[in-house]
Amino acid sequence: SQFDQAEESCKLAQGIYTQIGDDAGHARTLGVLGKVYRKRREYLRAEESLHLAHRLFTQSSNDVGQAQILFELGNVYHCQRKYVQAEESYKLAQEIHTRNGNLSGQAFSLGGLGRVYSKECRYVEAEESYKLAQEICTRIGDDKGRGQLLRLRGHLARHRRRHTEAAEFYRQAAAVSASIADSYGEKRCVYWLNVVSGQSKGSSETSSSLPTESQTGNSAVS
Repeated sequence: SQFDQAEESCKLAQGIYTQIGDDAGHARTLGVLGKVYRKRREYLRAEESLHLAHRLFTQSSNDVGQAQILFELGNVYHCQRKYVQAEESYKLAQEIHTRNGNLSGQAFSLGGLGRVYSKECRYVEAEESYKLAQEICTRIGDDKGRGQLLRLRGHLARHRRRHTEAAEFYRQAAAVSASIADSYGEKRCVYWLNVVSGQSKGSSETSSSLPTESQTGNSAVS
């Protein structure tokens, strides 16, 4: 599979970086391995790789690397429903991004926090996190991220049975998705708009994982 190929490539690169003493390269490769293991649901292996990567980045005082690894650790914990650990990891990543003025990173971390708060039924905190992340996406011109956050706010309102509010979020999200030719995102929003409008019956949507921060060309949240 593509994940097996990615693992093999990472391990080859890891051996080279170790041989030449490139700790930064070694840490980055471990971070990619952690994501590969998460995708394969091998969460313990993911944690091991990410903790080692974090240690290497910490030793070299690489704040950017630390924040990226902390964010991915939050994703791994979230997948395992370890919400306390996920919240801690996202908050630490958020602190680093705020200190460094990394707006995109802040949006990622806030989106992760919002998802954790939503799972824990901490709806006020979830709404605050999503709203702040959306404002950042608007500021940096991340339309895809803004659309996704509007959809997440729609889900949040729907869970709280605020269907009129949810419908408005879904309408806005659909419009943003249409404006950037994201047909899949638009269809998802229209589907949920129909659900809250009573035009169809829907089941809970599976929460998608936050993209990695290394995907700088993509949106801040999923």
